[in-house]
Amino acid sequence: MIGALLAAAALAAPPPVYVALGDSTGVGEGAPGGGYPKRLARALGEAGRPVRLVNLCVSGARLEDVMARQLARGLEARPALVTVGIGINDAVHGTDLDAFARALDGLGEALARSGAAVVLVNVPDLARSPRAVGAVQQEQLRDRVERIDAALAALAARRGFALVDLLAEGGAAYGAEGTLAADRFHPSDEGQRRWAEAILPHAVRALGGVAAAPGPGLPPAGGVR
Repeated sequence: MIGALLAAAALAAPPPVYVALGDSTGVGEGAPGGGYPKRLARALGEAGRPVRLVNLCVSGARLEDVMARQLARGLEARPALVTVGIGINDAVHGTDLDAFARALDGLGEALARSGAAVVLVNVPDLARSPRAVGAVQQEQLRDRVERIDAALAALAARRGFALVDLLAEGGAAYGAEGTLAADRFHPSDEGQRRWAEAILPHAVRALGGVAAAPGPGLPPAGGVR
């Protein structure tokens, strides 16, 4: 009887909250089917790990925007899982990379204190984008992406966060045939599908034994229940 009651209570428990922090790749600009957070939430549900998505990603966001406008709201939701997809706009628009690294440390500290499982998504090879190369000289762009990705990798190692390396794991998710939207910068539906596919195993492992939401949070922002 007690076992049955516990099982019923587990079934009635709300799903854990998944907060997505980041830029237009999380919004899904250029991909009618939506960004990777929506796709990832759906895939987690299909894998038997349903989540409630709070998607705080904003087009054009840099790391400073995540810190100023997304982080506090995300932590208020008391997430079990957080994905961070940031750095593309910092690479293209000339963010001071020493300041980026310092801000990234602050982000990592806040997320570590939250107790959430954290998955970082690094920056793909933007030199594959004709639009990005039009804004920044190709070798300079590659150098900036490498420095940002090195900072993300160092943070993941320091804090024990999961790291999704889109260059190594994304199945040519950026720049390969069919993976860029019509603007030749944002991921297409196929690109977003591949990003979500690369993130999924990391998210499943990160969730681990989490069975219920840590507590009440924000309503989903364009999310999936």
